[in-house]
Amino acid sequence: MRSIESASLSALMIFILAVALAMIGIQTGIEPLIHLSRWVAAVSALLHVWVALSGTRLAVSARRHLIARWGRTRSVRLAPLRRGLRNVTAGLIAAWAVAVLFVLMVPFMRLPVHIPDAGLIYALSIIASSIHAIFGTALYRQLAYRLQETRRLPAAGHIRL
Repeated sequence: MRSIESASLSALMIFILAVALAMIGIQTGIEPLIHLSRWVAAVSALLHVWVALSGTRLAVSARRHLIARWGRTRSVRLAPLRRGLRNVTAGLIAAWAVAVLFVLMVPFMRLPVHIPDAGLIYALSIIASSIHAIFGTALYRQLAYRLQETRRLPAAGHIRL
């Protein structure tokens, strides 16, 4: 769980570094800084993909655990876990959208050279990553907590309705 949080925040910080390198390279005309910013942005994109992939693995594992242990049982005690899975599914859609956005940003680190107002694209990307770092990791933490809560519940054949 902590690794997802750390990777999400690291991806955000690394992308901020990439943007700073690109802007300094563009302002000073130092071409190697612009190339370096692409590599740094690629590392950030890889971390965003890893966060989305890890969140997907967590959600799939939780779903498998729910079905293996309780099947299709509709118990009030399982409602928080099912709700948490629905919330995480929505969060995963956002996580994959952010990951794709950052993968697509890598080739465009040089964009402000040609379009001066392109900094707005970077700002929106940083905002999207920040929102995911805050809310996405909170959803994953909530799901992990709900999984821990349900471990104390008896298996499907032993639940009394």
